[in-house]
Amino acid sequence: MRNAFRNLTAVTVLGLLLASCSSAPEAPVVESPVQTPVARIPSVPVAQAPTPADSVQIAGSWRDDFNTLDTTRWALSNSGWKPFWAKDGLNGTWNPANVTVSGGYLVMKLDVTPGLVASAAELATHAKYGYGRYEARLRAASSSANPAVRGHGVSGNITAFFNFVNDSQTEIDHEIEGQNRTTDWIGTWQTTNRHDYGTGGTGTDLSQDFHTYRWDWAPTKVDFYIDGVLKRTITSVVPATEAHLMFNLWPTNSTLWGGKSTAGTQYMLVDYVSFTPSH
Repeated sequence: MRNAFRNLTAVTVLGLLLASCSSAPEAPVVESPVQTPVARIPSVPVAQAPTPADSVQIAGSWRDDFNTLDTTRWALSNSGWKPFWAKDGLNGTWNPANVTVSGGYLVMKLDVTPGLVASAAELATHAKYGYGRYEARLRAASSSANPAVRGHGVSGNITAFFNFVNDSQTEIDHEIEGQNRTTDWIGTWQTTNRHDYGTGGTGTDLSQDFHTYRWDWAPTKVDFYIDGVLKRTITSVVPATEAHLMFNLWPTNSTLWGGKSTAGTQYMLVDYVSFTPSH
């Protein structure tokens, strides 16, 4: 989460920033991590993409099994601007080459050098989506790029599956810290001043196996699930604006969020992602 993405075009990177929400509603008492994550400001994406060949389209629903990397659906973040995570001694860029597909999996790579220079990965849908069910089967960051082989997770990164628009006018998150891989941080944002954030404990290292992460977004609540088990329901902060669906894997260097940086390479793998609109 917490980032800006920019869409590649044939000529240049889009440079228009999405405007922040003009008014901030009164903030409720929230449940937050020790350090509340900082929201991202993405760029304006292009118009809605056509349906890719490897996805299912039924009455507005779609599913991507990542048999190919469909750039008509997905925009890849690049090095056109300083990333939000370039702090606490970290430097580096988003690298579109770090987003690939292999054997029916989306593979997102994070490289961090001993000198704290990072190359991170992020992608987002061109289109925006509203109320409905969002689901992805993924494995949080580990040292293995092979879905059949377990690696090891390390401190110093965030694995995220979320949606986002207009400086967190809408943001709904599943996030996993490298330093605390048994906990899924789940929450909602309705501008950066109004949010509700908490945890969905699992008791298992989420970097070791694939798990299914889901949220059901309705006008009055958001339900969060892991492997079909309801982990949290939020009714206090429920966004209402359509948003881009996103994945990212990015570095940290703080004990307050993500953990201290660890040099090396980590991989986040996504088996599939789907969206089913509410009717």
